[in-house]
Amino acid sequence: MGIFLASVILGIVPMVVYALLVWRLDRWEKEPFPLLLAAFCWGAVPSIVFALVAQLIFGSPPVPEGAEVSLLSELYDASFLAPLTEELVKAFGVFLIFRIFHREVDSVLDGLVYGSMVGFGFSAVENAFYFMGQPDAGSLILLFFLRAFIFGMLHALFTGLFGVGLALGKFSGNPLGKLFWPALGLGLAMATHAL
Repeated sequence: MGIFLASVILGIVPMVVYALLVWRLDRWEKEPFPLLLAAFCWGAVPSIVFALVAQLIFGSPPVPEGAEVSLLSELYDASFLAPLTEELVKAFGVFLIFRIFHREVDSVLDGLVYGSMVGFGFSAVENAFYFMGQPDAGSLILLFFLRAFIFGMLHALFTGLFGVGLALGKFSGNPLGKLFWPALGLGLAMATHAL
């Protein structure tokens, strides 16, 4: 119970703090808190569920007990499947915000903020899952340091790139730009995630 509770707290609290810091970046016109909360929750629940289901369906077959996982299957799962599935489902949440609440998005920074919120929600739950798998407190603390501080803003960066692409597309005067920028943003999100 101790590792479980610590994992949940250590997974969620840093991402909430980061989300509040990003929210404060928009100094002139803050985004509505309920919409930011909805973006965070999209990352934390539907994105995690859909990504897990897709990864179970399309992931490498389970390795028999005692056998080693091949490097090729590790690369496929971590550098191809995870970026593809996770970035698509997170991007869908940002896309919904842009479509349904389009009047709230009035700058490129707004795209970054909404994308980041979805990314922070995803990181909060993903980190908690990783933390729960640790055998002892020492391993948990080390992984917490890595995932919450060293790599704590990565999912926000990935999904934020898509949000910036959507915003650039929205404000583009060129009809091709309306497709090009979101596609580039999604491509960059997947590419940086793959790296």
